[in-house]
Amino acid sequence: MVEISVIIPVYNVEEYLEECLDSIVNQSFKDIEIICVDDGSTDNSSDILNEYQNNDSRIRIITQENHGAGSARNAALNDSKGNYIYFMDSDDYLDLDGLNKLHSLSQENDLDLVLFKLLNFNEKTGEKDYDYSNMPFLLDIGKDVFSYQDFKYDLLKVDVSPCNKFFKRELVENKRFLEGLIFEDNAFYIDYIFDAERIYFLDEILYYRRIRNDSVITKASKKHADIIEVYDHIYRKFKDKGMYPEFREMLFMRKIDSIYYRFSLIKPECKQYYYNHMKSSFLEQKDEYETELKLEEIEEYHKNIFNAVIESQRFEEVDVYLKFYQLKTKLEALKEENNKLKHENNELKRKNQELLSSKSWKITKPLRKLKGN
Repeated sequence: MVEISVIIPVYNVEEYLEECLDSIVNQSFKDIEIICVDDGSTDNSSDILNEYQNNDSRIRIITQENHGAGSARNAALNDSKGNYIYFMDSDDYLDLDGLNKLHSLSQENDLDLVLFKLLNFNEKTGEKDYDYSNMPFLLDIGKDVFSYQDFKYDLLKVDVSPCNKFFKRELVENKRFLEGLIFEDNAFYIDYIFDAERIYFLDEILYYRRIRNDSVITKASKKHADIIEVYDHIYRKFKDKGMYPEFREMLFMRKIDSIYYRFSLIKPECKQYYYNHMKSSFLEQKDEYETELKLEEIEEYHKNIFNAVIESQRFEEVDVYLKFYQLKTKLEALKEENNKLKHENNELKRKNQELLSSKSWKITKPLRKLKGN
């Protein structure tokens, strides 16, 4: 059996594919299989894959119609033979010693999962984001092997990309990505994280992720409404694992954050479509929100977004409601500050009156008159 299966979904990335493949075929760790899934490419990606396969027997190509990254990864996972699984995207690249470091760590510590850092870089501007996958709450754990219990209050803050994760086969061999959806990596993360008993965080950048203006994620089309279905899946997974009561309020706030964030980015012509799905999802949760959630543990920001969506009829009204809430909050803060100043003013008046009524003030009255003259 091969040690590491590297899984790469490929779709119309002829401009970047060679850099990606070079970073894998030239890894210092050699005992790998490279499973590339041509997901219905219409450019020269297929020719590039065939050329690399002719020069490296470790490369296998699976060809399918275009069904998305989730489907492509699942097809490769079904065909994989490695003791460890590593996923990467075909427009990115990996440090040439990356697999060696990850494999050594996993072997030495009998790990189910290694988390490590990635660097986002914008192909057009050259801008680099070193902070995206910092996850400082994992640094607090130190160099220990841990499980989700050790960072459970930050569980939903972990960067969910599968590309900065290194998996023991047993952890994911019976798990699959949601197909036909984007943001499928959010759901996949929840599928495996509760089962990973031995996790390690490597505080080192090994993966370099290209930010493209023409990617599915950055286009902000109707497909962004997929995040709503993904969160429905995540909720079901928490409930299946018996974890829902403990994480209910945190999960609610995370859902509101993610769904509203995508709403704020989506193209104007897609907003009403997105809004309809968002409101439908929120309405389904309305009874639970009003009767079961501990509202004192939910931040006002999230309550306001939820109520704005519930109470509005069209997407344009959401921002109006939120502005109203913001002004109302600001007014309440000003009232509170005004009451505080009134109290301080009354206290100063009281102290001033006490001074005027004091014996010392009366005794020194003649002296003040002389001084005035």
